[in-house]
Amino acid sequence: MRITLITPSFGEKLEYLQMEPLTMAILAGMTPNDIDVKFYDDRIEEIPFDEETDLIAISAETFTVKRAYQIADRYREKGIKVILGGFHPTIMPDEALEHADSIVTGEAEKLWKDIIIDLKEGRLKRKYASVERSDLKNIKPNRKVFENKKYAPIGLVEFGRGCKYSCDFCSVFTFFGHKKITRPINDVIRDIIDTKKKYILIVDDNVIANKEKAKELFKAIIPLKIKWIGQASIDIGWDDELIKLASKSGCFGLLIGFESINDKSLAEMNKKFNKAVLGYSTIVDKLNKINIKICASFLFGYDSDDTDSFIHVMDFT
Repeated sequence: MRITLITPSFGEKLEYLQMEPLTMAILAGMTPNDIDVKFYDDRIEEIPFDEETDLIAISAETFTVKRAYQIADRYREKGIKVILGGFHPTIMPDEALEHADSIVTGEAEKLWKDIIIDLKEGRLKRKYASVERSDLKNIKPNRKVFENKKYAPIGLVEFGRGCKYSCDFCSVFTFFGHKKITRPINDVIRDIIDTKKKYILIVDDNVIANKEKAKELFKAIIPLKIKWIGQASIDIGWDDELIKLASKSGCFGLLIGFESINDKSLAEMNKKFNKAVLGYSTIVDKLNKINIKICASFLFGYDSDDTDSFIHVMDFT
């Protein structure tokens, strides 16, 4: 039996610039050895639609879902079963079911075994829904699926999922709730070593959502002598011990959601905490002094924004 994993594209193919899709390695790692796993990345290679397979599994986000549906429809026309999962099918399940034989809503870790059994027995359900959060234990990505594919020279590693904040615009809160669940530190260290890469992207939406666990991780990373980047909420700058450990562990860049310099807009997006303790400039200065560069993200379009909002942000940056 064969399962084919597919990452859909959202534009033209760009070799060398894409990063390894960690989700696919996690799914491959959970698949029993008696099943042949194939993986194709639509972003960098052609999909062999004529290749025989028993199931197509596609993980889709909103910006890739149109292409995901195109791929799914093409396989279903050939009589091949398709299962869709990811953020978009979780949030828009009825829409996704129009293009799939089955969908997964929520995290797949506790569902994948049942999906495999049902596939083998020819009784794939229409919906598989996770009713509780994954504990993220015993996850071991199978990175062999990335072999002979041209990716950017950076390894992707997951520390945890979720965020303690509930920002109005954020799909992470909708998908995971406002609790950060972290993986065992030793598993994360093993994964970093397994990438065989000097540069690492920690893929968490907020790597410091659980600050004490983040400190444990950073201390454990220090002996590896790697360089890493990630995403964090602005409160990383409120904790001097935390930022020093991040820098010492090899962090050299963070994407931080500043979102707005307009206090009313921050209130509308449930993010008043951004300015609750220290101002933006103070945070930038503190991180720059320890050689952590910031990629600041901004949002526009809340009711308190106007055409001058763009100018104010440009002046600030």
